[in-house]
Amino acid sequence: MDALLQDLRYAVRQLRKNPGFTTVAVITLALGVGVNTGVFSLANWVLLRPTPGVRDERSLATVYFSSGVSLPTYRGIAGAMPAFEATAGQDVTVFSAQIGREAPRNVTAGVVTPNYFSLLGVAIGPGSLFTDDEVAAATGAPVAIIGHALWAGSFASDPGIVGRTIRLNGVTVTIVGVAAQGFEGTARPRAVELWVPYTALAALSRPGPFSAAQPVVNFQSRGQLIFQEFVGRFAPGAGIEQASAQLRRAVEIAQDTLITNRIARGGQSQAPYVRAGAGVTDYTRNSFASTARVLAAVSSILLVLTVANLTNLLLFRATRRRDEMVVRQALGASSARLVRHSVSETLLLAIVGSAVSLLVAVGLVSLFRGIPIQGVPAFTSVPTDARVLGFGILVSLVIGVILGLVAPFLTGRVELAAALKAGSGKGSAARSHVRNVMTVIQLAACLSLLVGSFLLIRTLQNLHAVDLGFETRRLTVYSANPGSVGYTADQAATLFRDAMERIKRLPGVEHVAMAPMAPFGGGGTVTGIWKDAQSPGTFVGAISAWVSNDYFAALGLPIVRGRAFTQDEALTPPAPNEGVVIISTALARQLFGTSDPLGQSIWLGRPNQPVQQRVVGVVNDARWYTVVGRDMGGGSASALYWPLAAGFGPRSIRAQILVRASGSPAHVSRSVQAAMAELAPSVPLLAEEMTARVDRTLAQQRLFARVVGALTALAVVLAGVGLYGLVGFGVMERLREFGIRIALGAKAEEVLNLVVRQAAILTAIGGFVGIAGAIALSRLISSRLFGVTALEPAVYLGAVSVLVLIVLIASIIPARAATKVDPMIALRSE
Repeated sequence: MDALLQDLRYAVRQLRKNPGFTTVAVITLALGVGVNTGVFSLANWVLLRPTPGVRDERSLATVYFSSGVSLPTYRGIAGAMPAFEATAGQDVTVFSAQIGREAPRNVTAGVVTPNYFSLLGVAIGPGSLFTDDEVAAATGAPVAIIGHALWAGSFASDPGIVGRTIRLNGVTVTIVGVAAQGFEGTARPRAVELWVPYTALAALSRPGPFSAAQPVVNFQSRGQLIFQEFVGRFAPGAGIEQASAQLRRAVEIAQDTLITNRIARGGQSQAPYVRAGAGVTDYTRNSFASTARVLAAVSSILLVLTVANLTNLLLFRATRRRDEMVVRQALGASSARLVRHSVSETLLLAIVGSAVSLLVAVGLVSLFRGIPIQGVPAFTSVPTDARVLGFGILVSLVIGVILGLVAPFLTGRVELAAALKAGSGKGSAARSHVRNVMTVIQLAACLSLLVGSFLLIRTLQNLHAVDLGFETRRLTVYSANPGSVGYTADQAATLFRDAMERIKRLPGVEHVAMAPMAPFGGGGTVTGIWKDAQSPGTFVGAISAWVSNDYFAALGLPIVRGRAFTQDEALTPPAPNEGVVIISTALARQLFGTSDPLGQSIWLGRPNQPVQQRVVGVVNDARWYTVVGRDMGGGSASALYWPLAAGFGPRSIRAQILVRASGSPAHVSRSVQAAMAELAPSVPLLAEEMTARVDRTLAQQRLFARVVGALTALAVVLAGVGLYGLVGFGVMERLREFGIRIALGAKAEEVLNLVVRQAAILTAIGGFVGIAGAIALSRLISSRLFGVTALEPAVYLGAVSVLVLIVLIASIIPARAATKVDPMIALRSE
């Protein structure tokens, strides 16, 4: 123990005496380990971490229904699965909430059975669990348990929270408890803010977009879908295999009900299945897997570069400490003692570096906050737990120990007689070879990341250049759902009419329009269309939109043939078979080919019950859901526009208002929000500029470009510093040689070439290795590329050019210093 403490004290003294080396080594290690820790923390949160606040998650399993189940179906299936000693149903939805004096906003809510918290073992305090009296009556006053974050944020951790109220969907809800800190539901990574018993749906159910009245919740109906999944705790001796077999038998019995549910949810769905634990779904796990692979590959490249850089730093330092090692060996220090000193120093660097790396990890994770990743809901928070801390410390310590053990052997044992005579160790050639190899690795890693970064940047540029078909600038979309806070259909219609008139008169407003949906807003309907009612074979599908008369002007969607709707057409329901529609150019080509579509009739609905409509206009094709790929409806731009009154008339209770400003949209937005707050202060109004809507669909591409770009910048700095150190140290080792050459008449250009030649050779080797690595990395990210191939020659040429520029900058400075060596000073220094 005394020897160990002696070694540690000695290591501390050595590191304090060399602050430059210590600082560079710690920062280098922190960057490499921090990036990998950040990536691991994301994977840990999505895939590995037990659900916070849940007791003994290993004894839990979740039965997932992609199409949802009714209360009777849930009870029937759960009752047919004796592998579970208890089960609890749950779903996640969104409610409109008004909390105290805060502005109305949407909250993520869990709809659960009363035993949800007790089954999971989640602590409640202050307050208590749902009681039977609170949830028994479907018509009773709704109650809720709120999350710790909501309690701390909106209620300032009020100890008297029990009994206070909030308004959800316009209904007063009483708070009966607060969930334990850290528990945010089992829908990870989506954070649930509050929970209500399923019986509260009778009062809180949100009307659909075309509902004329508040729906009546019938809990005994098999068509009333209540839960998306249920959690079960295994009976003693039971496991996943038994539960899965029992689920298959139960589903066979309930097959007719599940098919009905699937149709109600609109389309195909996968069979119910059992998954271990109470957290991440298989869909989320699989969706995140490809993202994790790319991030792991990129961060691993940076870690390799980090290790190479640290190796060179240690070799440079070992060479500078050559005389010290000679003296220590002469005084009887054994090889084992020298290795212990080396390991002690690198371990101390690893400990400090691991602490700093956590800051880097937190910074990297913050880049992901609020951004959905391939079907995974947007991250709101990614906690750092013991597993993440252990990962960062372990990686740092492993690197420290390996470098500490390897460095003495790489430097070689110094022969005392030779060292005292010639002033150089026998291992200098070996050290030089190792430094060269490490530098090649740095340059290769740097080139690989440069190619990946350039490919993603080119992809982002190409995506922004895509023609959407309409004008996004100065256009803001306001989403309002008065039905969610208790407005009747007639009240909502009056609100929308008054809002449209008031907004039209606001300064800076150029156009105002209303529709149930707008591009890049999610949702939508696909309509079946026939060119000839007698020929069902001409059926095509298209996106349907109900729009006001000024919709196309507000959206900036050009009318290429015919006209827009008149105000009467837009606001007056048409007589049967006398309706008019406007179609996109893609749909016109599908239906009529090269013929003129104006005045032509089309039929909508079922072949045996067609509804005739007349085409009065053709508008430009527009993207609706994605910047690239195929839109909903089977076509890339096929769209059908109806007058607003044809399907979204005075009985509608939710809409989107499109406002095009003549100047600054931010200034106009403040006026619009103030006008709506005056008209309906309890209705949440979500404002979003169209450019932001479109950008949101590119969030993942932008995220990858940002992350890979940041890591590439780090790689460039590390590789540049490493090469600068290599060339500079090489100049110092050859100082006497350069002095003699200059004394014998060598020109500055000749000395410059000698120095730069070594860097050029290493760059050529690193370039070949790096291109191979870049090809592998580019193929890994090929699914995220658009408008550029994984083997784009221009990208590789640009990356190589940048690498050559880095090499020139890193080598030319020490090379120029070599040309100015004074021969007398150089010879005297030896």
